[in-house]
Amino acid sequence: MLLYFIISQAFPKPIGFVNDYANILNENQKSELENQLVKLEKNTTIELAVAIFDSIGYPIEEYANLLFEKWGIGKKEKDNGILIVLSIKEKSVRIEVGYGLEEIITDGIAGEIIRKSMIPYFKEGNFYLGLKSGIEEISKKVQSNGIESANKEEKPINIFYGLIIMFFVSMFLGYIGIILAIFFFIAFLLSKSLHILLLSLGSFIGAIFGIIFFKNTLVLGRVRSSRYSFGGGFGSSGGFGGFGGGLSGGGGATGKW
Repeated sequence: MLLYFIISQAFPKPIGFVNDYANILNENQKSELENQLVKLEKNTTIELAVAIFDSIGYPIEEYANLLFEKWGIGKKEKDNGILIVLSIKEKSVRIEVGYGLEEIITDGIAGEIIRKSMIPYFKEGNFYLGLKSGIEEISKKVQSNGIESANKEEKPINIFYGLIIMFFVSMFLGYIGIILAIFFFIAFLLSKSLHILLLSLGSFIGAIFGIIFFKNTLVLGRVRSSRYSFGGGFGSSGGFGGFGGGLSGGGGATGKW
């Protein structure tokens, strides 16, 4: 019956990585935490969300798991999401971990982060520093396991240098090839030399390959430019576009202060 009421209630919609429904953080604090989580997602693809409530009224373990599923935190194909839920009146905090991160952020590690990095600040009423400290520890754990390089298989600067080289090579093969083909063909008409005819045909074939190469270079350039756009994970308009559809298996830990 309890789970029925939890499931049937309207969960709030996420407005970003940091969702302070209790209004315990000021704008600067929210902005700093948000930027920290945006950077984590950009570097690792991991989506770490924070949800702060004045009161939940339900066991925080069940609520966090259902909220995780409702929001779909983490990438769908990786299930690499993490959710930190804070309930102020119940004085409880929960770290809910997605399937894909359970071997890195184990229940024991999540509990240790809560006890050592978050609870001491929460007891003092400093929720900002407690969250910041917890986020930093989680980030260290995932990055120390090699996840930091997940999005860095290709460096944009190297890609674009390569595209520039491809562009000029294709222009040379295409346009210069056409000019040479015409030149050698005129020379063949005047001299009737088979060697010059072969040079004309070779230049013409090179021109065709150059034009094809040039077209593919433009297509590849558009794809790479789209992939490495500087809009971040919030879309071109700057608004939060939601999470990636990840799942949680119920792993994590809970703490009280």
